[in-house]
Amino acid sequence: MYNWRTIRTLVVLLLCLPLVQLALTGGSALVDYLTPSPEVWRAEMQTIAARDESLRLPTAPILVTGGRSVRLWETLPKTIASRPLITRPLGDATLEDLTYHYERLIGFYRPSVLVVLPSYSNFYLRDSQSPAEFAEALRELLTLNESMGVSTRRYVITPVVNLLQAADRARMAGIRASVAEVARSLPNTTALDPNPLLAGADGDPDPRYFRFGGL
Repeated sequence: MYNWRTIRTLVVLLLCLPLVQLALTGGSALVDYLTPSPEVWRAEMQTIAARDESLRLPTAPILVTGGRSVRLWETLPKTIASRPLITRPLGDATLEDLTYHYERLIGFYRPSVLVVLPSYSNFYLRDSQSPAEFAEALRELLTLNESMGVSTRRYVITPVVNLLQAADRARMAGIRASVAEVARSLPNTTALDPNPLLAGADGDPDPRYFRFGGL
């Protein structure tokens, strides 16, 4: 039987693997991840704006935004190929970061449909939100979008419980419940929970669907 100190050390090491991955991929990314100000993404926002100048942007697109996980959604363009699509990941931004940069990151494109894929940074290292805090941040972002009167639908993808979060299942279950509650309270808003599709027969995350670092 392992003692509590050993178990706690193992859990901390597992939860830090995404941070190790960031360190391996680039020191600047690690610094950005740990910097709490939304202004840390200002240079990336300028890069997005500069790139848009050479693009012919679609009218009333589906806009998918969130953190770096949006970049990993490689099958998305084929899945909705009949609809105009824009993906705008922003570093490892939290929901508060997305709200802060809303005008240029989301409002600029006047999306008919907004899809939000929250980053793990809402829960680990950059922030450590409780279900109630996450729900408040999500509601602020979606209410802002609703107030603009442009998007006819909003979808929120609940955070995926990954292989590294066995010790954090209760909080993540609360987060998933909070997403569903916020979606029910707002018009034309739907919560999409991919976790059942990524689980094995025992209900735990299926390793076949996850990368190093738990993504």
